[in-house]
Amino acid sequence: MTDRTPPALKTLWRGITSPFTWIGVMVGLAGLVTACVPSFRGEFDGNDLVARETISYSHDGKTVDLSVLRAGDPEGQQVIFVHGTPGSATAWLRYLENTPKGREYIAIDRPGFGYTKPDREEVSLDAQAAAVKAVMETRGGQKPVLVGHSLGGPIVAAVAANYPDDVGGVIPLAGSLDPGLEEIKFIQYLGETPPFVWLIPSALRHTNREVFALEDELERLEDKLHRITAPVVIIHGTMDDLVPFENVPFMQRRMVSAEPLETIVLTDQNHFLPWNSEMILRGAIDRIIDGFPGEPRYETILYPMNAGSTLPPWLGGPSGTKPLKTAE
Repeated sequence: MTDRTPPALKTLWRGITSPFTWIGVMVGLAGLVTACVPSFRGEFDGNDLVARETISYSHDGKTVDLSVLRAGDPEGQQVIFVHGTPGSATAWLRYLENTPKGREYIAIDRPGFGYTKPDREEVSLDAQAAAVKAVMETRGGQKPVLVGHSLGGPIVAAVAANYPDDVGGVIPLAGSLDPGLEEIKFIQYLGETPPFVWLIPSALRHTNREVFALEDELERLEDKLHRITAPVVIIHGTMDDLVPFENVPFMQRRMVSAEPLETIVLTDQNHFLPWNSEMILRGAIDRIIDGFPGEPRYETILYPMNAGSTLPPWLGGPSGTKPLKTAE
């Protein structure tokens, strides 16, 4: 600025460069986030089909009151659904309200989310796995099948690695398991900076801290993935811009003891598979529970035309359909 600079421009410059201006901008943006982003608490207490209950357990000297949703046959084989970050058990409500006969479908509010207490972040994959273990039961020789979306993917993998004798099957759904693919975005650093960290919803703070810790947690998990002996069906979309598809070959290389290990590739599909590929997931659950009828398939590639409501027969679809391409 010089003496010839117009007064109005000088005033504007002082405003732009003032730290108080930027504090005001950050407060405003944080308020906008708070107003526009859902709480992720999952405001649902149950209905005629789905019941909410609390299970208390202890892990590593900490007591947790885990909030869960249950549906179906209380004596049936369990299928346990684990949400990503952020999220809550209600992400799986459509599945629970349509639980097949003879099964019990369970969705958990992971530690740090929903109604689970205490309301603080839990970045340890082992601690998150212990929450899933607290719900698991083997009934009539039938072990639980675990489904994990996004960050729920490494959590269900950790359960199968830590408790291999107690798991009947694992489905990482758009799972984030490769530590080499993790990167922290600028906005995540901003989320740990005052005043943002004070103003954003607690679920988003917990998410941010989970993501910051995830690379180290995945490196620890990588050394244990060979312990997984349960059947694994990997489901991932090739156009996932939140969790890269390159996680798939990583899992295929590391889960060397899974028997069998199958992969369903959804071409041109994104990250939100629980909602846009429901029939594919339901078919994969059936395939594990039914003992992989036919024969195990290393990799099946489904294109959009047959990745929706029409399934290949080995995924429970009508006999007139089949995968467009199956890699031997």
